Amino acid sequence: MRLKELRKIEKKNDEYLLEQIKLIYASTAIALKRAYNWERHGIVKLMDLTHEVWNECAATNERSMIQMLDEETGVELQNGDGKSWRDLAFLNARISMGQMTLPQWMYMRNQQRKWIPAQVTACILLALKRKCGFDENKIAETYQKMLEVEQENLFSYELAMEQCQRETKVNLVECLEKGE
Repeated sequence: MRLKELRKIEKKNDEYLLEQIKLIYASTAIALKRAYNWERHGIVKLMDLTHEVWNECAATNERSMIQMLDEETGVELQNGDGKSWRDLAFLNARISMGQMTLPQWMYMRNQQRKWIPAQVTACILLALKRKCGFDENKIAETYQKMLEVEQENLFSYELAMEQCQRETKVNLVECLEKGE
């Protein structure tokens, strides 16, 4: 029974991750277009670069992307309830996945869902720093502009994606499907 519950949690996390990727990538594209006049090609290239950063960060189980972003830029992302990555073991500690019980694993995965938007955002901001040469100030400015676009679109990935298509000519659905 618990394995079924875990699968349900994992499915819910996967669905939420996809929604957040769409919202945050669309907001990033719009913010970059508005603030720095990035064109379609540069925005699509950034999306590719985020995959590289995601893989770089996933190569270690010792630090989260949120922690890496904070250490590299001074930008600390939170999950909306005022918690820092420093407060949570699953974001800043070595965890032996093989030693966790099923209830512990389920609890951790439920808690991780709250941090999905921060993880996706951290990945994008790390890509801008590591791959595009953005400095700490430009990272912080871009993050603020991303948040403004998310609010403007009422935190709706559907609205943000439509606006992204209109303003940047980037079709996120195609980019995500093709890995363009």
